[in-house]
Amino acid sequence: MNADALADWLKARLVNPQAQKDWEALLTAGVERSLDTRLEVLWPPAAVEALVLAHFTEARAADVARPMVRGVLHQILVEARADEQPVGRWVPTEARVNIDELAGRKGLIQEAWIKQIFSEKAVEELVGDTLYRALIDFSTLVPRIVQSLMPSALGRLSKLGGGVGGRMVEEVEKLLEAEVKKFMGRGTRLALDGAARFAADHIDDPVSIGTRRSLVQFALKQSGAFHAAPLTPEVEQIVERISLAIAGEVVKRDEAKAIARRVIERLHTAHGSGTARAFLEAHGITERPPYAEWAAVTWPTVESVLQAPELDRWLRGLAGEIVAQLGAAPGP
Repeated sequence: MNADALADWLKARLVNPQAQKDWEALLTAGVERSLDTRLEVLWPPAAVEALVLAHFTEARAADVARPMVRGVLHQILVEARADEQPVGRWVPTEARVNIDELAGRKGLIQEAWIKQIFSEKAVEELVGDTLYRALIDFSTLVPRIVQSLMPSALGRLSKLGGGVGGRMVEEVEKLLEAEVKKFMGRGTRLALDGAARFAADHIDDPVSIGTRRSLVQFALKQSGAFHAAPLTPEVEQIVERISLAIAGEVVKRDEAKAIARRVIERLHTAHGSGTARAFLEAHGITERPPYAEWAAVTWPTVESVLQAPELDRWLRGLAGEIVAQLGAAPGP
């Protein structure tokens, strides 16, 4: 058999119907062997660092961020927009108990958030309008209360004609409205500061904790469509622009590269001398991979590689080397 014939036989053998089963056996044996190899051998720190830092360009960062938005996020939202059932159906009892415990944990919300919320202009306008309306409503009661408490005096005034009692009520209301407006200049901020102090002081009181738990339950009772409604296609585009901008900024910063190096070094120090299997088990991954399913999914890619012209040239070179070695081998 000459080199070309041997190369043709090798290629036909690699892509025949039996080859997929061979690939499953090779994949299983290869992964199992890798799992029992030291992590520092499988993932040499210097090579890992070079690979990570090779992605620290704006173009490559965009290539990572863009499919996360267009692919993963978009597909999640497509499903969510058509989902009319409560999202809580995905959350089992055990998880609900833990979520409830987390919502009720003291110290969950930092005081700085409370102060910031109450310092916002929108909150000031909301509280100011509410406070103004409440004071105006109350001010209309004052003259009428006075009127009801002084029936004899107002009765004598009414004999003078012209609705003196009514005019008195109107005048008092005008005076009170002017005072309310004057008070609002500083009263709104005083009210907000007081509300912020109260909220911060009572952030972990039973009522506040109950509110957090109630909001969590409210969210779980709503449908996927409810939660996805604000995330319109236009919002998706904005999220993509934000993601690309942040990704591009991250890779430009030397501190990001320094962080990547530190993470790689910590992982190497903690797990490098152990096996890949020990690393996975330390992170809670203990199940044996479904090799048959992985083989079925990856085989088309492997087959495509085997059909590549570059592999054909490599096989012919290898066949030539085999034939040469056989020819050079001494006879029996």
